[in-house]
Order: sequence, then structure tokens, then C-alpha cells
Amino acid sequence: MMGKRQKLRYAHYNPGNTGGIRLLRAILLLCVALNLLACDRADTPAPVATFPDGDTGRLEIQYPLDGTVFPPEIVAPMVTWEDGTPDVEAWQILLRSGEGGLLRAAVTEPNWRPSEEEWAGIKQKSTAEEAELAVVGIDAKGEVTSSARIRIRTSSDPVGDAIFYREVPFPFISAVQ
Repeated sequence: MMGKRQKLRYAHYNPGNTGGIRLLRAILLLCVALNLLACDRADTPAPVATFPDGDTGRLEIQYPLDGTVFPPEIVAPMVTWEDGTPDVEAWQILLRSGEGGLLRAAVTEPNWRPSEEEWAGIKQKSTAEEAELAVVGIDAKGEVTSSARIRIRTSSDPVGDAIFYREVPFPFISAVQ
């Protein structure tokens, strides 16, 4: 029995078996080439270096409205916007307070909700002073094509009771058009 195992081991590690080595090299080269191609692709937009100075393009933040004051107990809001600027493929969300940059996020859909941890930080920083939130549209080349800004604040006064919140579009808004 021991002799068969030794023969199997010898056959498995046979240095004269170059076909397996060639196949292994080909697979390794294919993996390296695929990794290089994957690293070359730009799936996420390039980071925006600075906070925009003003609104550009046809981007409009739908919710929250400029100047919104949130109660401290409320859950993180869903920031939504419409962007009619051509060739926009992704957006950067930038949020800052008087202390500097707070948050940066990248999305490919026209909405964003901060995580619980991010929202806790936003509420803490926006109690003493307003925070600015900017949505920046980016094209396939990574260039800024549109932007819009709003100011938000968190109230220092708690509601002290349960908050029932339901986001429902007004049915008569589309009927008027």
C-alpha cells in the first residue's frame, strides 16, 4: 500500500509534466490581465475636490427643502433630487458645517439616505449651526456637470414624544400641470 502512495506522489509532482505548468501559467496570466483591466475601469466617480460655490446645470434638490430644521429624534431623511443635465452618470453628496468637511458619499441613483452613524454625526454638527449639503452631478469623464446646495439644521429642542412621519406625494401637484 505504501508503494502505491509514493508512485501517486511521484506522478503528481513529476517535473517532466510541463502541460500542467503551462496551463497554470496561462491561468495566472489571465488573472493578472483581468485584474489590470478591472483596476483601469472607473466604476465610481472621481472625488470632487471642493464644495461647489453655487448651483449649476439643471439639478434641483427636491427634499429636504433649503432651511429645513429637523427634530433631534427623527430618522435620517432620504435626500432626493432631479437632474435634467445631460450626460450625468453619478452624483457626489457633500456635507459640511462651519468646522469643515463632514461627509462625502457617491451614488448612481438620484437619492441618498445617510446611515444611522452618519446621521448622528450630522445632527450633532448641525445643532449649533447650519450644515450645507451639496449634490454634485458627474459625467462619465469624472467632470462636474451640475450642482445644487441646501442648508439644514437640527433643533436643540426635543419633541419629547413619538414622531409619526410618512412621505406621501401630493396628488394634486401632478393634476395642476
